[in-house]
Amino acid sequence: MKFHATITLAVILVLTAATSLANPADAQEVISVGEAMRLFERLGCTSCHNGQTALSFEDAVLLIDSWRGKYASLDEAVAAEIEYFGGQRFQGYDDMFERMAANVGKTLDDPDVMALYDFFKAVYEGGVDISGLQPPADEAGEPEEVEEGPANTAFYATLILGVVAAVVLLVAFARAWR
Repeated sequence: MKFHATITLAVILVLTAATSLANPADAQEVISVGEAMRLFERLGCTSCHNGQTALSFEDAVLLIDSWRGKYASLDEAVAAEIEYFGGQRFQGYDDMFERMAANVGKTLDDPDVMALYDFFKAVYEGGVDISGLQPPADEAGEPEEVEEGPANTAFYATLILGVVAAVVLLVAFARAWR
């Protein structure tokens, strides 16, 4: 009887881990840096984000990447770091993106806007390879070092859950063979 309960628990743990790994929301494909840059230009974002009126695409990506580990969330980072025209502060990431989309005559319902929304969010979460973008040099000519937080907490939680499930299964099978 104990064996069946242990096996049932192990199967539940394995299924939970597998479900977490196969979650469609986590598997959503994020566009590449190059695709995001082209989309940024095509939507008209560069009319302001040209490096003079507002940060260029590259500088915006590097800034968002620098917030990882510095702030608890992207909402907190945007509210603390970004000023809109006239010194207004955004309430968070969604508020900022809604206003930016409106500036180019779009809404968050637009698939192109959502692709950029997901891209910048993934940059903050460390899910985009931005190694091709060069950070600005500091006064000494050396690249600035950015502290990074945990790369992907959900991945590590799922990995730990999988290891626990495997150990439970091994123990269950070892007891069954006695």
